[in-house]
Amino acid sequence: MVNLIDLNWLVRCQRQLKELADDPDYAEFIKQHLDDNTELRDELSYIYVRALNTLESMNKK
Repeated sequence: MVNLIDLNWLVRCQRQLKELADDPDYAEFIKQHLDDNTELRDELSYIYVRALNTLESMNKK
């Protein structure tokens, strides 16, 4: 059973991953790492897409 401390930690990690995916430098790192690990990419698909969107928006500038 998961306790509330664990849930709070997971929410914090999720928030930090979203913030990192919005940063172009970290978005590239996230993309490369998740490209190398397809199982993790499947679990974090929303982060992968967010990182791709960040990189795409930077390429348009």
